[in-house]
Amino acid sequence: MVGERPVSDSRSVDKAKVFISWSGEPARSVASALRTWLPRVCQTLEPFMSDSDIAAGDGWFGVISTRLRESDFAILCVTPTNLESPWLHFEAGAVALAHDPTSVAPRTVMPYLFNLEVAHLRPPLSMFNAVTTAEDGTWRLVRSINERLPAPLSPGDLRSTFDKWWPDLRIDLQRLHREVPTEPAAPRPEGDVLQEILATVRGLERRNDTATVPWSAASRVQLLETEAARALGRLPVSWTVGEDEVIVIYVAPQRRELPELQDAIRHLTRLGAMVSLKDP
Repeated sequence: MVGERPVSDSRSVDKAKVFISWSGEPARSVASALRTWLPRVCQTLEPFMSDSDIAAGDGWFGVISTRLRESDFAILCVTPTNLESPWLHFEAGAVALAHDPTSVAPRTVMPYLFNLEVAHLRPPLSMFNAVTTAEDGTWRLVRSINERLPAPLSPGDLRSTFDKWWPDLRIDLQRLHREVPTEPAAPRPEGDVLQEILATVRGLERRNDTATVPWSAASRVQLLETEAARALGRLPVSWTVGEDEVIVIYVAPQRRELPELQDAIRHLTRLGAMVSLKDP
């Protein structure tokens, strides 16, 4: 009818893919609340959460690998109980390293901090711009996502939509706040964390013969070269980065216990590298 506003077909609109990463409780509950809430604010996005969006019978690792590779944006639900989660770090790196030659914009990874402050983060999570689950932090998250949408809302419309739906998410988050500790758990021993990270990465590598690798080998080596220079550049060591993603650090035995070197090894291992120490 003349004068009536045409009805748009939402199926014709490309949607930005958002990967919501979590590990354990209460991160799963935070991720679930976000998955439900985000499309109400930004209708042209497609959130993915492994707990809800993998059909029965599908190979979970293959689905996750594909989603990691295809996602434009990743939200990491970080809580006091999963700060050291190797799986969370793996998914963050997978999205950050994934390369889409048809896309000009870099992929975005944003930690979403529940009962945490930015100061609690350590590498690799501290390398990303993080926000808290408070209203202003969630608003920053939504604005960042909106900027990547194929058809973003105007600033005024986005603010109005956010203000309408924010109370729903706030109620869910407040309920969770009452159920979990307000401070991070005590740090685990360094060796335990490194062994868990190594075991996780090696396990994932063993499964890659049946799954799509979420980033290219060349991209991973390039990132490891950059990160090795950043982490080791001020230390009395030399190093090489091989195509097999093995970093060989040449360091005198008496210097191997330097706290700065241990921190660097931990950081590089979390990025998926295999680190080997040798005499100069």
